[in-house]
Amino acid sequence: MDEAIWRVITDFGDSAVTLSLAVTVAICLAIGGEARAAVRLLLPIALCGAVAGGLKLLFGSCGGAIAGWVQASPSGHVAMSGAVYGTLALLLARPLPLSARWLTAGAAATLVGLIAVSRVIVQAHSVAEVLAGLALGFLAVALYAVLNRDTPPLHLHVRWLLGGCAVVLLSTHGLILPAEVYLRAIAEVIRTAIPGCW
Repeated sequence: MDEAIWRVITDFGDSAVTLSLAVTVAICLAIGGEARAAVRLLLPIALCGAVAGGLKLLFGSCGGAIAGWVQASPSGHVAMSGAVYGTLALLLARPLPLSARWLTAGAAATLVGLIAVSRVIVQAHSVAEVLAGLALGFLAVALYAVLNRDTPPLHLHVRWLLGGCAVVLLSTHGLILPAEVYLRAIAEVIRTAIPGCW
């Protein structure tokens, strides 16, 4: 595949897309009278983003002091893609027949897998960093599953929900949320302010 195509794929993992999708679905749930479901959706995604950002700061500022050779951080694109697309797949799949659940899960896993591969191909992250991002995303999906294990499937207006998601994807794809730039700047401040961090 041409690198330009991989860049199109990688943009589906940018926080401008994933966060917008998560917030849009949460708003739809809240408007539909499912405010608790909205919170249960956003909590694992927010935790995933916080942990990924925290690890980026940790390894970006004090990685050398921590392990000597560790100068890596998890891929935020992959972590957030796993968390958002994974939880949305579980949300949408619960009321569906078993075969449709597997199809939904497979589609989400394929998209996240392609985003993970794209991060290596566009040389944004190493394989180890992508795997770390996948692990964080998987943990977020697992937390979402645990939070919802005893709740009945929601009665969703799937067409409206998918329509809203399509609008968000079309309007945010290609936008870049400069979270990495801010995290690097903060890590630089920490590195210079704390003795032993390099």
